[in-house]
Formats: sequence, structure tokens, C-alpha cells
Amino acid sequence: MNRRQITISKNITQRGYKSLGKYFNEVDKIDLITTQEEILLARKTRVLRLKQLIKNL
Repeated sequence: MNRRQITISKNITQRGYKSLGKYFNEVDKIDLITTQEEILLARKTRVLRLKQLIKNL
């Protein structure tokens, strides 16, 4: 059985760096939600969780 030594490096490879850059470029195209939208989403999520809890009683 051949065993190869594994070397762990903290350096980011060029390929990994390019992929990360592409990811950030794509994510940057997506609009963020507003504070009011976030609050509304949190409230809806809370209501749905409570309904699920009640259903499971």
C-alpha cells in the first residue's frame, strides 16, 4: 500500500481564488431586503412556527 504525505497549506489556490471572486460578483447582483421586509419575514416565520407547534400538540 502506497501512502502519500498530505501537506496542508493556508494559501488559497488561484482556482479557488477565482471561484470565490466569481461567487462574490454573482451575489453582489442580488438586491438585499429592507429592514421592514426583514421584520415582516421574521414575524411570518414566528407565526408559522407557532402554528406548527400547536398542530403537533
